[in-house]
Amino acid sequence: CTAESLVEEDFGNGIHRAPMHTLIDGMKVFTFAISKPPRSVQQFMEEQNLDKDNDIDFFLIHQANKLIVDRVVKKLKLPVEKVPYNLEKFGNLGGASIPSLMVTRLRKRLQSSEPSTLLCSSFGLGLSWGTMLVKMNNVVIPELIEI
Repeated sequence: CTAESLVEEDFGNGIHRAPMHTLIDGMKVFTFAISKPPRSVQQFMEEQNLDKDNDIDFFLIHQANKLIVDRVVKKLKLPVEKVPYNLEKFGNLGGASIPSLMVTRLRKRLQSSEPSTLLCSSFGLGLSWGTMLVKMNNVVIPELIEI
């Protein structure tokens, strides 16, 4: 941060920004979200020799928005019944979106002794992304407290 990075410019229409302010290009973010994470998931499944129908119980996709999640599901040809949503209740929770799916949609399953295999794909800030495989059972998950 420098003195120059704090000096605001007038961009018209009431928009004033300094060089240190973040500017997001929505279409670039959308294009990233529907291209890079699906490629990452596909590459991960290929490298790990995973079959989406037989080896994975649930695909937990970052709950950015319904359009993005639906596009990712369609691109990967994922079984819809294996992709839980909770956007209608919470919206985009950022880094908490995948844990919130575990609590709100998979709680009973993950608490059971039956192992569940979850493939998680998250993406976000700075156009970063990650894919991981988690096997879980007997997880202690308290009830969600809504206020």
